[in-house]
Amino acid sequence: MFRSITDEVAWVTGAGSGIGQAGAVALAKAGARLVLSGRRTEPLEETAGMIRAAGGTALIQPADMRDAAPASTSRTGAGARSVRRASTLSSRPTSPARSTPRRRCCR
Repeated sequence: MFRSITDEVAWVTGAGSGIGQAGAVALAKAGARLVLSGRRTEPLEETAGMIRAAGGTALIQPADMRDAAPASTSRTGAGARSVRRASTLSSRPTSPARSTPRRRCCR
């Protein structure tokens, strides 16, 4: 059984379009309060409008997630959950240790 997310804060990056927008709307329908981030403000406002029209709560926090942490938790609370859109996940190595193929390190 899943735990309720009603009144939990969820922070969604890439919330202005695609899977980020769909995820934000789904979280809002499940009762979460949303912080919406992305590079462009206009699409974020559109997503926030969709959420608010359905009775949800959304705060816009424009940010380029390729930069270092651009926003503080002061407006959202330290317990905010972060949800990164699927398209930001990649197979690109994030550290030298991860770039080593497993076969090579496990021979």
